[in-house]
Amino acid sequence: MGRLHLTATKRLALTGVLLFGAFSTVAAASSWIRTSAGQTKVGSVTKLHVSPTRAGQGQTVTFIAKVKFGTAGAPEGTRVVFAVDGKLVASVATNARGVATFSTSTLVGGRHVVTASYRGSATVNPSRDARKLIVACPGRRCESLLADPRPAVGIPVHAGQTLTIVAMDEVPLGTRGALAPHALLSTGQSLVVTTKATARQAARYVDSNGRARGSKHQLLLSFTLPSGLAPGRYTILVTAYATDGDADQWYWPIRIPGTELPYTVGGSTTAPLYPGGRPSPIDLSFSNSNAGGSGAAGVLVANLIVRISAISAPAATPQRPCRASDFAVTQFLGAYPFQIPEGSSTLQSLGFPENTWPTVRLRNRPVNQNGCKGATVMLAYAGTP
Repeated sequence: MGRLHLTATKRLALTGVLLFGAFSTVAAASSWIRTSAGQTKVGSVTKLHVSPTRAGQGQTVTFIAKVKFGTAGAPEGTRVVFAVDGKLVASVATNARGVATFSTSTLVGGRHVVTASYRGSATVNPSRDARKLIVACPGRRCESLLADPRPAVGIPVHAGQTLTIVAMDEVPLGTRGALAPHALLSTGQSLVVTTKATARQAARYVDSNGRARGSKHQLLLSFTLPSGLAPGRYTILVTAYATDGDADQWYWPIRIPGTELPYTVGGSTTAPLYPGGRPSPIDLSFSNSNAGGSGAAGVLVANLIVRISAISAPAATPQRPCRASDFAVTQFLGAYPFQIPEGSSTLQSLGFPENTWPTVRLRNRPVNQNGCKGATVMLAYAGTP
C-alpha cells in the first residue's frame, strides 16, 4: 500500500508513494459505422503485436492486442480472443488502457498465423488483426519436434511427479527405442525416459513445409522427478533424435513450491504532481527473498497492476469533492513476463526505460479542484508470479 500527499492548489505536489504491483499496456484506432437498420454502432479496431516474430522452440512469445472503440481505448474487462492457426489459445480481458496480453512457450515449430479478435457487441462492431510467427526448430529443418508439455509451462509441479511431453518425427514411429530420448535436470541428474503411443494427444507433427501429420508420427515421452527434489526453480533439458540424426531439444522450466516467499513491490514518484501537469513516472522496486533448490531463484512476473484504493481529502466538501476519478494511473508498458532476481532490483536496474514505467497524474478538470488540496492518495498494487 502506498500514499501520496498533495499540497497546493492547481500545483499539487506529490511527495511520496509506496506500492505493491502493476499490469501491461499498449494502443489502437477506430471509427463510427451506421447499420442498415439506421442505428449507429461504434467501430472497433484491434491491433496485434507479436514479440518476437521469430522464436526458437520453447522460447516465450508474447501476444499484445490493443482494442479501441471509436477514438478511445476499449473499457477495462473487454475480452480479446487469441488464436494460433485458427485454434483458440486464450481469452484475455483488457486492462484500463484497452490492452490484452498473453504469453506462451509451448508452440510447435513451423510457420504460424496469430490472430487477436474482439467479437463485438450490440453497440460495438467486431474487429481482428493477424500477424505471422515463425518458430524455429533446433535442427536444420522442422523434421522432429518436442511439444505439448504436461503439465503446461508455468504450472507448479511436485517432487516425484511424472511429466510428459510429445515427440514427433516425419516418419511413423514405433513405441520402443525411437528417437533415443533423454532428459537432464539442471542439478545434473539424468531422468529415465519411457515412451508409448500418443492416442488422443493434442500435439501434431509439422514438417518444414507446414504440413500436419497423424498420431503415428508421435510418441509420448514420460519421466519422473526425483522424490527428494527441494522446492525451487529448475530446468529440464529434453532431447530426442530424429531419424536423420538431428537432435531436437526443449528447455522446460519447472517450479516446485513449498518454501518460496512472496516478493514485495515498492516504488517512488520522480516528478511533482499538479492539475494538468505531466504524469509522474514510478520506478517500481522489487525485493525477492526466494532461493531455489539449485541456487538463487528468480521470479517470473506475469503481470502487475496499480490502482487507487482510497483518498483522504480534508479540504474536500460536497461542492468541491476530491475523488479517485480526479486522478489517472497508467500501467506498466514493458513486455511480460520478466524476471526479477533474488535480492533487490528496480525497473530501471532491470533495463526498462522510463517510458514503460507506471505513472500517476492529477487530471485538469473544468471545475475548482481545491478539494484535493492536501489530499492523501492510497495506491494499491498486485503482482502475479
